[in-house]
Amino acid sequence: MDSESEGECRNTDDRPFVLVLDPDPRVGEALVLALRRQAQVEWVGTGMAGLRIAAESPVNLVIAETHLPDMSARDFLHLLRVLQPRLPVALLGAATRPEEWGRDVADAHFPKPFDLKQFLVWIADCLAHRSAG
Repeated sequence: MDSESEGECRNTDDRPFVLVLDPDPRVGEALVLALRRQAQVEWVGTGMAGLRIAAESPVNLVIAETHLPDMSARDFLHLLRVLQPRLPVALLGAATRPEEWGRDVADAHFPKPFDLKQFLVWIADCLAHRSAG
């Protein structure tokens, strides 16, 4: 995980900033490697760490595992939407039923294992749309 000091702005260049939340280091590190050419990426393992970063830094996209160790994906999405209501979110993991979550629903859901190429295309489209808007 990243060792930057707490409270420091993480978005340090003109590329979009993607926040990855996944308790599995293999998944987190793989996503950082897959995304680092098109964006700044920070990986954390808990919902609280992700919320802290979202409160402190200009995040452009959040990618979150549906099973976080410290809170449910629904709780994470609700709290994230309070901080940044229009921030796009992709959920990774078991096919729960996010459509039942009302306004807290994620923008996309990718059941694991997911097609990395399709996932990266969605991210590129999302970030391009975000920068054009």
